[in-house]
Amino acid sequence: MWQVLFQKYGLREAVRLAYTDILSDFIQGIDTARPVANQKLTSPSLTQEHHRYVPSTYSAINSALEHISDRVDLNRCGFLDYGSGKGKALIVAARHPFTQVSGVELSHELHDIAVANIQRLELDARINCIQGNAASHTPSPDDWSCIFSIRSVDLCLKIAWKR
Repeated sequence: MWQVLFQKYGLREAVRLAYTDILSDFIQGIDTARPVANQKLTSPSLTQEHHRYVPSTYSAINSALEHISDRVDLNRCGFLDYGSGKGKALIVAARHPFTQVSGVELSHELHDIAVANIQRLELDARINCIQGNAASHTPSPDDWSCIFSIRSVDLCLKIAWKR
């Protein structure tokens, strides 16, 4: 996480973003900010295929949601996070007026942390966490208008308009 933040934002802004996320996690009593090596996430046969867990920042998620809220009525949209990790984007999305919030995570370890984080914040009635392979999870276009996916470095946000 640190290397990615330093490269993208420079030292001062990277430190501010990391501090904000770590402090927010501490205050809320959750764990979303710490990176996890890929060797700890999957079986040894899968480590070559999957990225390590490098969390997005609250700032990046909020910016993405703010960007789409100018274009889409969130009251009529569902939010789906592919590769939901420890649940940070789900937690942020649950505080917006999406019709439903779900995440799909391959790693059992990250899925379990996400469930614990969501329960700690009492958002489990609002968020559906699915442990499984996102490649085999096909969303219904009628249910999801916002599909969120983050990789280690690049933020990808796709908006699919409801018909």
